[in-house]
Amino acid sequence: MSNVPINVLLVEDNTADAYLIRKFLSSEANISLIHVERLDEAIESLQQTHFDAILLDLTLPDSQNVETVRGMHIADVELPIIVLTGLDDEEIAITALREGAQDYLVKGEIQKSSLVRAIYYAIERQQTLDELQHLNRELTRSNEELERFAYVVSHDLQQPLQSILGFAQLLVITQRERLDDAANGYVGRIVASSQQMSQLIQDLLDYARIGAAEQPHEHVDCKQLVEEILSELTPTIEETQAKVIVGGLPIIEGIPSQLRQLFQNLLSNALKYYLPENIPQVVISATSEEEDWTFKVQDNGIGIESKYLSKIFQIFERLHSKDDYPGTGIGLSTCKKIVESHRGHIWIESEPSVGTTVYFTLPAN
Repeated sequence: MSNVPINVLLVEDNTADAYLIRKFLSSEANISLIHVERLDEAIESLQQTHFDAILLDLTLPDSQNVETVRGMHIADVELPIIVLTGLDDEEIAITALREGAQDYLVKGEIQKSSLVRAIYYAIERQQTLDELQHLNRELTRSNEELERFAYVVSHDLQQPLQSILGFAQLLVITQRERLDDAANGYVGRIVASSQQMSQLIQDLLDYARIGAAEQPHEHVDCKQLVEEILSELTPTIEETQAKVIVGGLPIIEGIPSQLRQLFQNLLSNALKYYLPENIPQVVISATSEEEDWTFKVQDNGIGIESKYLSKIFQIFERLHSKDDYPGTGIGLSTCKKIVESHRGHIWIESEPSVGTTVYFTLPAN
C-alpha cells in the first residue's frame, strides 16, 4: 500500500496540532492531506472529494465529542476514521471506537511513524471490513436464492409428482382386475418409484433449508424429544423386538425442528442397520465436557468398514443397495449439517458385525 496514492482529510481546529500533522505527512509522497477546521466543512469536502481516511479531532467549533464521529458517519459511513484526542479524553476516544472509529491517537504523544502506521492500518482494516460486508451480502443473497429454490422443489416438483403417484394408485384401485400381471407390475413400479422420488425431494428440501435462514434457538429437552421420537418408531421397535436404552440427556439451546430431525435420523439408522441374527440394541447417552455436551448413539448392528468412514457423511453416499436397506443417502449428510450449524461436530466409530457409535457435540449454552 506504501506506493498507492492516499487522500487524507484532517479535521482539526487547533492550528498547532494541524501544523504538526502536516509536517509529519509532508515527507510521505503518496499521502495527500486536505485540512478543514469544522464538521460542516468536513462534510462538504467529503461530498466533493474522494478520501481514503479521516483524521478527526473530537472537539470542534460546531461539534463535540462522540457526536463528531456520528456526524462524519452520516456523511460517509464507509471511510475509516482515526480519532485525535487530548490526554484527558481517552475515555471519550474509546466510546468513539464503539461508534465505528477505526483507531485513536493521543495528541502530544503522536510520532510520525505511529501516525503513518495508524493511517495504513485503518485503511486496511476498512478494506477487510468492506470485503466481509460484501461476502455477507452475497451470502444473504445466496440464502434467499436457496429459499426460492427450496420452494420450487417443494411445490413445483412435488405437485406433478404427486399427480403421477395419485393416478397410478387410482389405477391400482380401479383397474387391477382389468390389467394383466405385467401391467399391474408396471403400475406397481410407478407407485414405488414415485414414492421414492417424493421422499428424495423432501430430504433434499430439508437438507437445503438447514442454515438457509436464521431461526430462533429455544430450550430443548433432549430426553423428552428422544422419547417422542421413539414413540413414533414404536412399529419398527416392536417388529424387530429392539431394545432401546435412553440415558440421562440434557436440556440445551437449539433449533427444535432440526434437533428432532437429527435424533430421528440417527435413531432410525441405528434400528435399520441391524444383524438378522441379533436382537437390535440401541443406547443413547450424553456426557458433559467443559462447554459442550457429547452425545453418543450406539448400536450392535452391521457396522461400517473403516475405509468408508471418511466419506460416510457425503451427500448421496450409500454403502448398501436400496433393496437391502431403503433410503435416499442424505440422512447422515443432514445430521452433519445440523450439528455444524449448531457449532458442534460429528464423527463415527464402527466395526463390521459389531456395531456403530455415532458421536456428536452440541454447545451447553
